[in-house]
Amino acid sequence: MTVGSAFRYVTSRCRCDERVLETILEIERCDCVDELQRVLMSVGRMVGFDYACYQDFHLKGGKVVAGRTLSNFPASWWPCYHEAGYLDVDPVVMHALSSLAPLTWCDGLFVTREQRALRADHLAHGLWSGVSFPAHNRHGDVACVSFVFGSPEHDDDGIRNDMLSRGALVANLTLEAMRKSRPKGAGQEVPCLTARELEILAWVAEGKSSWDISRIVSLSEHGVLHHIRSVMKKFDVPTRRQAVLMASRLGML
Repeated sequence: MTVGSAFRYVTSRCRCDERVLETILEIERCDCVDELQRVLMSVGRMVGFDYACYQDFHLKGGKVVAGRTLSNFPASWWPCYHEAGYLDVDPVVMHALSSLAPLTWCDGLFVTREQRALRADHLAHGLWSGVSFPAHNRHGDVACVSFVFGSPEHDDDGIRNDMLSRGALVANLTLEAMRKSRPKGAGQEVPCLTARELEILAWVAEGKSSWDISRIVSLSEHGVLHHIRSVMKKFDVPTRRQAVLMASRLGML
């Protein structure tokens, strides 16, 4: 490659990157869900993917419940996904609930029999490889944006490095845009917590252990655990972390 051709390549790539970033930032200006979906799909195509998908989730009774979805996946995919109950075993969803790191799709991600069935159905519907970007916000909302190749010709090397760095931005902007588009009054009933329960839950949110909290609030560790279990029961969740997420989402913290 000559110096001139190298310069032209770099210049062309920079202009392309600028267009991608400009399109990503359009997400902030979307004033309806249809427009948001159009922009999200455009971003995916601009960086070489065939499909894009946004999903958000919430916890109910310790189980993951699907919220809203934006997707251009094949029309036959979602009936298959829901009828098979794949939400409960989807490793991408499990990852999104506990991590903010990008997750590249690969066969090794699908370990259990149910997950391998999910992977087989992915391939049968033309969803080959891709990458997912989790997003969490201060309200306790959890979401994931995935970009997926529609043929086996692509592999991990086909995922551009700039997409790995900007995918998190796409996910967070889309989550915030979807939150703002939520109808006023939509939500769930707010559990009634005592002042002591709220105090202890606030310290849990700060990452304090039960022992630390017992020293801070001058209560036995057993008493702290009793209040934490009470909070978990009221939110109908199995872990203190999920109780914190629920309380944050409802504006209680």
